[in-house]
Amino acid sequence: QQEAELLLFPDPVRLKPGKTALVEVRASSTVLVHEAHITLTLNTSAVQFVAPFLGNPTSLKPIDTFSGQQELSFVLQSPEGVTGQMTLAHILLSAPEDAVQDQATLLDFGGSTTLLGANLGHISLNMRPAQVRIEEPAAIAITSTTHPNEASWHAKQNANVTWEIQEGALYSYEISRLATKNPDNEPDEPTAAIELRELTDGIWYFALCELQAGDCGAISRRRYMIDATPPGDFAVRFEQEEGVWYAYFAPHDEQSGIAAVEVAHDPEGALRGDRSVWVEVASPYRLPDGYTGDLLVRATDLAGNATTVRGSMPPSGREGRTTAALLLIFSSAFAAYALWRFEHKAEKQH
Repeated sequence: QQEAELLLFPDPVRLKPGKTALVEVRASSTVLVHEAHITLTLNTSAVQFVAPFLGNPTSLKPIDTFSGQQELSFVLQSPEGVTGQMTLAHILLSAPEDAVQDQATLLDFGGSTTLLGANLGHISLNMRPAQVRIEEPAAIAITSTTHPNEASWHAKQNANVTWEIQEGALYSYEISRLATKNPDNEPDEPTAAIELRELTDGIWYFALCELQAGDCGAISRRRYMIDATPPGDFAVRFEQEEGVWYAYFAPHDEQSGIAAVEVAHDPEGALRGDRSVWVEVASPYRLPDGYTGDLLVRATDLAGNATTVRGSMPPSGREGRTTAALLLIFSSAFAAYALWRFEHKAEKQH
């Protein structure tokens, strides 16, 4: 019996030409998982990876990612370990406009995929691939002015749904967190312009069909990815290595994931709204030589929510840099005085 299982949901993944489909990488483990090394592969070029990583609502935090069109890999870590059922990542796939209908593609786990437990020992693992099927375009074109791109995360929790109605037609629709949830056979009102209120964080699917002789016809779907919560608080740590000071930080966002991390050397200017003081960086960040002030670090997720943390240099760092600066000033002044004495003495001799 295997200690853990990795699977892809849904299976099969239904993908329409020119559109995207979202796949969840799910895990189930009876033992604590401390690291997850995941590689995903596609066996044909008819389907491609769009984005490497769209957040993971677990305490396993991403530390490394690699994305290509046919292969994707990422590493997650948790010092405390995680057990039970969990979603490790959300993955986006896309198909070109000229994708061939009914063409099958296999989305599988690569050979380097592994879960590590206590003392980073390998966990016995069963892995389940998924089929990706190209289907005919949606029967009904669903649009949204509030959330125009269904492949992007949005902070707005109120969304609209619009479609073109046919005279005399009846429609049934359903809003759900499940990509496989279908509408029932009962007509719904209103039609053509639906307001979805207070959608909570997560991924929602609006499923729509035209009723034909009392039965639901071909189903069209639209995805809404909602993240109204900023990244969680994080620590800024300062360490000195061979006389150089570095700032370390590891922000995390449980829904959409981190899009960018920036620092500001002028905290007051940044807090006044001066955007020019922000610079995008990565951890560890090397501080400029002689820097002694506070550092603002801002993490922004893929929905545009931001969390800003203020870090202060440790007293030893401030004192060391102040002492070094004073020594530099003293040595410069002494050198200037020595040069003046030399020149003054030379003038007397002449």
